Amino acid sequence: MRALAALLLLLAAPAQAAGPPQYVAGPASGYQHDCRQEKQPVPSIATLVTEIPDLDGDGLPEHVVDAAKGCAAVRALYCTEAEGCTIQVYLSRWSGIAERYKARQWKPDRTTRPATLSIATGGPECGGAAACTLSLRWTGERLLPAR
Repeated sequence: MRALAALLLLLAAPAQAAGPPQYVAGPASGYQHDCRQEKQPVPSIATLVTEIPDLDGDGLPEHVVDAAKGCAAVRALYCTEAEGCTIQVYLSRWSGIAERYKARQWKPDRTTRPATLSIATGGPECGGAAACTLSLRWTGERLLPAR
């Protein structure tokens, strides 16, 4: 009887969130390692990784790993005042290969199909300007700033 009750409880329990694919969670865990090494608070994978709308037109979501969401040690390693922090954009199409950019802020633009990713940055990506906003679009081969 107890076994049946336990089975019913398991079946009634809400499903756990799947989380990001391993090819995204693995690199994000590197930021966790950096925090542990420096004895700083360790952010969860869910904090470091954001699922965003489809950028490459395959109908599947993409993921962004954002160093700005890491501990102070991660921000010291992967962020600059001029450009912002490293973001790694993992496209479902590539399963493990990321496009990397520096971003002060970023957000997906859901109004386009496929979506685009808008990043505020500075430095070399801005052609000499102190700051600019880039719209990253899928070219059919890469995720690159629209010019």
